Amino acid sequence: MLVPSAAELVRLANERRIDHVHIHSCANAAHLGALSHALGGPPYSVTVHGDLSVYGVDHRAKMLHASFVSTVTAPLREQVIAVPGLATKRVPVITMGVDTERFVPRERRRSTTFTIATVARLNAMKGHRYVLEAMKMLSSRGIAVRYIIAGDGPFRADIERIVRDLELTASVEMRGTLAESEVLDLLAEIDAFVLASEGLGEAAPVSVMEAMSMGRPVVCSKIGGTPDMLTNGVDGLLVEQRDVAGIADALAHLVEDPRAAESLGAAARARAVAAFDYRRCAAMLAEQIRASGGGR
Repeated sequence: MLVPSAAELVRLANERRIDHVHIHSCANAAHLGALSHALGGPPYSVTVHGDLSVYGVDHRAKMLHASFVSTVTAPLREQVIAVPGLATKRVPVITMGVDTERFVPRERRRSTTFTIATVARLNAMKGHRYVLEAMKMLSSRGIAVRYIIAGDGPFRADIERIVRDLELTASVEMRGTLAESEVLDLLAEIDAFVLASEGLGEAAPVSVMEAMSMGRPVVCSKIGGTPDMLTNGVDGLLVEQRDVAGIADALAHLVEDPRAAESLGAAARARAVAAFDYRRCAAMLAEQIRASGGGR
């Protein structure tokens, strides 16, 4: 089914004098790049954005003849070089990027209640339930937290049920899908950002980068590349996956020590500017393409 599309890509590349194709997926798009190259099309490269197990099969065929295969995290690089025949390939780590000139610290619109948020698809693997259970634990310790959940998806009804079951209705707000400008406003409103993802499929969460860029302290599970993105206790707080008590303790630390929270947020901003600015990431990718003989 992909052969006609690959032939069309070859035709377009010849017509428009395209001398390199970069592919931001390791699924069918990577197959397309490999097929077009086999049919006489231009060299190609691939960026791997998540665990290979979620991108189908035949990874060796997709990547063996690529000029390079970049990954957005160091753990993903280890997955790629473990594919037979790829250990000697160029496999640079080039993170996703965020516009650090748009996502800039703003003065908080402070609430009387410590406010946290998660911006993510409403999927079970995003771990909203663990944050809610941590809120219930904090409530029993006399610590009040307000939780704003942004996003939509198949887990919405389950989240709403958990909120009711834990008697947190007055403390949780579901805002649905937000435009980028609304995400900026939300991040200006909160005291901390939380992402408690578990399992596969999470690599280098852009929502975490955005929160860091805006100088918000982040509580994040150890998943994918998050241990490379955050240094625990320096520019964020890392917890184990599914660790409700760990999430509760991290949030309690931020609530009870505002100066520590402020320090974490400032360090997060500095880390985002240094490591995640999209201009830096794009320049690194362009340099890899030039080094492979592509680009003009």
